[in-house]
Amino acid sequence: MTQLWNQLVDSLSQERSFAMVTLVETVGSAPQSPGARMLVYDDGSIAGTVGGGAVEYQLIQEARRVLEEGQPKLLRIDLKNDVGMICGGKMTVFVEPVLSNYRVMIFGCGHVSRSLAPLLAGLDFRVTVVDDRPEWADASAFPAGVQVVCKAFCELREGLTGLKRTAVLVMTRSHAFDYELLEHFVTTPTPYLGIMASKSKALEFRKRLAEAGVPQSAIDRVFMPIGISIGSSSPAEIAVSIAAQLIDCRKRSFQPKSPA
Repeated sequence: MTQLWNQLVDSLSQERSFAMVTLVETVGSAPQSPGARMLVYDDGSIAGTVGGGAVEYQLIQEARRVLEEGQPKLLRIDLKNDVGMICGGKMTVFVEPVLSNYRVMIFGCGHVSRSLAPLLAGLDFRVTVVDDRPEWADASAFPAGVQVVCKAFCELREGLTGLKRTAVLVMTRSHAFDYELLEHFVTTPTPYLGIMASKSKALEFRKRLAEAGVPQSAIDRVFMPIGISIGSSSPAEIAVSIAAQLIDCRKRSFQPKSPA
């Protein structure tokens, strides 16, 4: 059990999401006693055990669904009838998601990014800002809670994982960079993709995506122009409009939704 708690602490420190599977009650013969626990990650890897074999396999699948849905679940399992185990007992299991804070990746460290990043960090988002220019990817321009990365945009985007809980915001200095990032992320599982764009730029980008064969459903879910409509013009005001949109998405459990 000590090893499991150490793994749990490591996962929390690394902000790695997992589901905690706890055996609450048993009736009759069962492979583990109440209090047995298991951590399940989104890739199916585990720490600890609640019994092994067929019942553990089933619980791993249930735990992965709980992680996907973000809601806890109480399960009652008849080992003989539900799983086919000859021991024939019954188990009550509680599966609880332990989710990391939502991550926001901001491509571009310009004026809006410098207003937006500290605002989002104060709202319990995990914020990373990226720029390929050292003079703009300057950690001193951002609060301590914001990760600042100086790297080529195309290089960083390829290694990103955990996109189901990551919002992607594109606001680079170049329309060419913006479109490359848009085309890359538009068909990924990110629940939020926002692009800094004028109405004419947004129209042109949507046209190019369609010509590239991107499904219309994927194009329609992009927030472009980014942010809610509040008549914003300054970097600080635009940052507020974007933050409000991200809060709305988070409240909806970060499920993809089409722009209004």
